[in-house]
Amino acid sequence: MKKIIQLSFIIVIFSLMALPIVFFNWSGVVAKKENRMLSIRPRLVAGNRLNGRFFSECSSYVDDRFGGRERLSSLSSTVKYGLLRGTVMNEKAMLGKNGWWFYINARDGANLEDFYKRNLMSEAQLAEFKENVAATMAWCAERGIKTMFVIAPNKHSVYSEFFPFAPRPSGQTRADQLCAVFESLGADYVFPRDYLISKKSENALPMYWETDIHWNPLGAFYAADMVKERIARLFPDVVFPKVEYESETIVSNVPGDIPPMLGLERPQVAYMAIPRDWKKLEAYYSYETPDMSSVQSSYDDFHGKLRDVIHDVNGMRTKNRDQSLPRALVFRDSFFRALEPFVSPLFGEAEYVWKQFRDEDKELVLSYKPDIIIFESVERYAPDIVR
Repeated sequence: MKKIIQLSFIIVIFSLMALPIVFFNWSGVVAKKENRMLSIRPRLVAGNRLNGRFFSECSSYVDDRFGGRERLSSLSSTVKYGLLRGTVMNEKAMLGKNGWWFYINARDGANLEDFYKRNLMSEAQLAEFKENVAATMAWCAERGIKTMFVIAPNKHSVYSEFFPFAPRPSGQTRADQLCAVFESLGADYVFPRDYLISKKSENALPMYWETDIHWNPLGAFYAADMVKERIARLFPDVVFPKVEYESETIVSNVPGDIPPMLGLERPQVAYMAIPRDWKKLEAYYSYETPDMSSVQSSYDDFHGKLRDVIHDVNGMRTKNRDQSLPRALVFRDSFFRALEPFVSPLFGEAEYVWKQFRDEDKELVLSYKPDIIIFESVERYAPDIVR
């Protein structure tokens, strides 16, 4: 009997050890819960040379794909979240106060460094940034193109009180340094951090998703106020349409890209959906991108569906009923997709290109012939807004 128990124990142990191999994820591409690409199979030889990172890439490949990884990760985070609320974190994200989640990936903007203001730019870096901005502005001005720079604040810049650690240090931030450069050049720019902070007391609902990196429609609505004011100043002779936006409160667990990074399910959050009815915007503009009409008609299913599909199209173009309005080219990231319903009615035509402006994009500018270029970037990547 003792031998049978020992043999059974050995079989169970070896079976458990074999499960990660038996169910190894050979063909997967995306870690859906974590919203990222899985590591690809490493190559011993790369570019006719031995791959010096082969063994580290093997480790990442196995870590990403062993059988049962997502279930184990989810179980681990669930236990931590249930028993140790306030201490749930990994190298990418963490749980803050009052159910607020924050993105801290050091390889993707290093928000933790920004929170503690340990990422201030040197004089040489600021000089290079100023040179890039000045050169871009000059090149556009020579061609009669107006320019505007938009920095979307990091979530912790507006809601630092929900960060799990000590209060944010006082003093200048890196974004403040960049804004000082814009000021010195006389550039038209929008950095709505302070304006958004001033609006917190007026709203019962937040302006950023508690469970996501981005601002939500309410935050974008307020940021658009500043953008529209600046555009009106740049084109004083243009009569811009005044759009009335209706809103409604929605409760959903669809928004939220941070909890999956920790292996957790998205909790429900309440937010202000603006605009309430996208179809009313058809009185002002339509989408020129192929097949957008069929996607737009599905919007009634859920407020975020259009946001996640239409706004992620690179090179999306809108066309206004009023073609006398200025023509815009927007170099942007994911933060601008929530701004689009508030900005598009201002332009006769607008093209939204999901990338930061570089020298090679000058051909696109020359072929498109915009009246204005908007350069937008989230705060954590703002130093690279133009190159």
